[in-house]
Amino acid sequence: MKRNKKLFFLVYYFAIPAIGIIYILCSIISLLPPSEIIILSGPKGGFFSIVSNTIKVGLAKENIKAHIRYVNNTNNIIKEVNKFSSSRPHIGFIAQNISNDSSENLFSLGKIATEPLWLFSSKSSDINSVNGLLGKIIAVGPQHSGVRVLSEKILGLYGVNNTNSFFVEEHLVQAKAMLKKGDIDAAFFLLPVNTPIIKELADNSEIKLIGFEEAEALSHTIKVLEKVIIPKGTFSILPREPEKDVTTVAIPVSVIVGDHAGIGLSVIVANILRTEFSKETFFAEDQVLPAFHYEELRPLPAAKEIYENGLPFITKIFGTKLGLVLNYAAQPLILTIVTFVLLLGIVITYTEIIPVLIQVRKLFLGAAKKGSRDKFTED
Repeated sequence: MKRNKKLFFLVYYFAIPAIGIIYILCSIISLLPPSEIIILSGPKGGFFSIVSNTIKVGLAKENIKAHIRYVNNTNNIIKEVNKFSSSRPHIGFIAQNISNDSSENLFSLGKIATEPLWLFSSKSSDINSVNGLLGKIIAVGPQHSGVRVLSEKILGLYGVNNTNSFFVEEHLVQAKAMLKKGDIDAAFFLLPVNTPIIKELADNSEIKLIGFEEAEALSHTIKVLEKVIIPKGTFSILPREPEKDVTTVAIPVSVIVGDHAGIGLSVIVANILRTEFSKETFFAEDQVLPAFHYEELRPLPAAKEIYENGLPFITKIFGTKLGLVLNYAAQPLILTIVTFVLLLGIVITYTEIIPVLIQVRKLFLGAAKKGSRDKFTED
């Protein structure tokens, strides 16, 4: 009996906690983000590439190496990240209608910017509205790019297409150069306000920005679009550029992560986005972004908590990387192990107490019966 109790104490108080600690440590190590990841970005010079490099720099501080893959067909990024494959990218971007796209294998880290649709043309041209593009040479972006899909859809509503006009498929850097040289009449760009290419074109005295008078109607006709106003003087007060408020349409940009990326990497990227993209813009106040916009995407709960409450206190003790992993990845595991050990202890203790209680009950009943017999004998 004593030997069994000694064995019980050794197992419960030493072996089980030791095994639990080893298991927790191994699990935490497995939950740490990978040392190398892939970011699927848009073409160089675009907003996706700017954000990709921002994330890359932030991850480098946590000893995570990011490889950026640049593609022109940005509309396919969601398909690549969602693809069930070990070689799929970890991080990607969306700025499009995704109602027909599958997204069961990914999470959203939220909207980080609003991308207006910009239409620039030469000031010397007779183009003063979208209707004036009929029969002109227009840069609409490469096939399957976000700007191409959106510009073609909007031009189609105005009766402008590649049979009555000339569509140029160069990506944004080439389109900008062609517009400045006068090789094309107009060009569409889908980029945030603070993108260098947009500022360069807006500051060019030979180029003008054209708005969409029907922006409100377009925002209701094409899903995910919203009406925005580029205020006069946005790029320059003197001389004033633009000279007056310009109304256009815009689309939200969100960052997505594959479910294979793991909670460790995802929360680190979410913190980078919170740090770098929460400042006030023309279309959002301070601390409003990142925000979850696309209804079709599952928000990452941990990212949502970071955006609302900031970094957990534990990151001050263990650093950002390990602190986030411990808080959002390992914490549920540790609680599960501790709960299991406590429950096991309760069960074992209960099974130890029951035989004792039975013996006490027998002794009590035996004493009661003896007392009854003694009383009966006296009588």
